[in-house]
Amino acid sequence: SFRVNSVADSSERATIGALFASQSINTRHNSVNILYLTDEPGEIDRYLSQNSQFNVTALVSNSIGLELSRKWMGIRDNGVKYVDDPGAQYLELLQSTGYYFDAYIIDRCNIVRGARRFPAESVLDWNRLHLFTCLLKPDG
Repeated sequence: SFRVNSVADSSERATIGALFASQSINTRHNSVNILYLTDEPGEIDRYLSQNSQFNVTALVSNSIGLELSRKWMGIRDNGVKYVDDPGAQYLELLQSTGYYFDAYIIDRCNIVRGARRFPAESVLDWNRLHLFTCLLKPDG
């Protein structure tokens, strides 16, 4: 079950809360496949890794952040499959394998004049947006 106080950042709490409220997650009692696009590992993937129900694939755009997290934050053995994927090209590989997801979270941004803009331009490409739809299970 979702424990709201175990995640510090309010926007990340809202993201996780929305995930648990979604019909595709709420009705499942076995494993749930989640695709997570992020700039670097953080609270959301660490939170999801604590629940054995979730099979998380995290596509990470910041290679340095990924390596630092592996070295200093213990993400190497937390059960999340981390993929160094700055341009979100791994989506095409996933589609060719026939692997489908129950839900996805897009948490990539661009910094423009000191402000974050969501989602990142690498995600807004029409081909990639289409892949997100193709990678969802019918009830996802």
